[in-house]
Amino acid sequence: MVKTKKKGPDRTPDARKLYFLEQADYLISELGRVGVTRLLPWQEYLKECPEGFGYSRFCELLDIQINLKSPTMVFEHNPGELLEIDFAGSRLSYVATSTGEIIACPVLIGVLPFSGLGYAKALPDASLARIIPALNDILNYFGGAPLNAKSDNMKQWVVRSCRYETTFPQALEQWAMHNHIGLLATRVRSPKDKPSVGNQVKIIYRRVYAAIRNETFHSIQELDQGIRKALEAHHDINFQKKSFSRRELFTIAFREAIINAFVHNDYTREIAPKFEIFKDRIEITSAGSLPEGLSKSEFFDGFSIPRNKELMRIFKDLDLVEQLGSGIPRIL
Repeated sequence: MVKTKKKGPDRTPDARKLYFLEQADYLISELGRVGVTRLLPWQEYLKECPEGFGYSRFCELLDIQINLKSPTMVFEHNPGELLEIDFAGSRLSYVATSTGEIIACPVLIGVLPFSGLGYAKALPDASLARIIPALNDILNYFGGAPLNAKSDNMKQWVVRSCRYETTFPQALEQWAMHNHIGLLATRVRSPKDKPSVGNQVKIIYRRVYAAIRNETFHSIQELDQGIRKALEAHHDINFQKKSFSRRELFTIAFREAIINAFVHNDYTREIAPKFEIFKDRIEITSAGSLPEGLSKSEFFDGFSIPRNKELMRIFKDLDLVEQLGSGIPRIL
């Protein structure tokens, strides 16, 4: 009996794909020309390769090649580490009651990249004298100061741009020194250095500008109230495919730390949890070592052994504790 060898998968290169890859650089360059969309290069591609890919597959392969030739760095942010600042490209307006004139106002936007919590404020103009009070409003809204504040090279933020040492306006430096904030500036023409606020501008357009588009305001104060109302509603909407909102993410680490301090404190020592507030940090101390049988690595991985089971039950009944062992991973 002769056994026939089982055929494996056909690994012969697809001629259509080989031709596409040969043309990829040309196709991508054509997309940069005025008026050229993906449809036109695809139609020209089919003329040269009639058995080529359909439009959907063509666009998919084109996206892959574009991403390969334009790598993007992924930023990882820590809570309270950075505040990104920028002006929205489009202005909002109000109607002056005395003259009926439509007054256009620049909108300053700030965002904390870790939580995505943002702030927007309409200003009479974009001068530094208006920006600094608006920055104070941002800090008051967030309830504290970040370690650093970053914006692009707009003239109100940067006096002289330099690769090694950027020069900032004296008034801005005094504001930063008073609030213990480091000033940062992006590289010239490098919007990807502050992607969070760039994305926040788009979100503000969709969730704030769109929400108040049919409202008429008669003062800049009324306009700011409309912005704040729409902004608050936006912050309470859950992230896509997440069970928490931006506001919850902003407050979650502090809340979890406080809850853990009470629930896992060793009360046999008759020492209550200690909370100390400094200019640049909050320190929370809970008495007692790790419970017996729990290692340090397991602790940081989210494993938990309740020290005070009855107290844990009470906190759970009050919906202050969601899941055993979730506190430390949330804080980190």
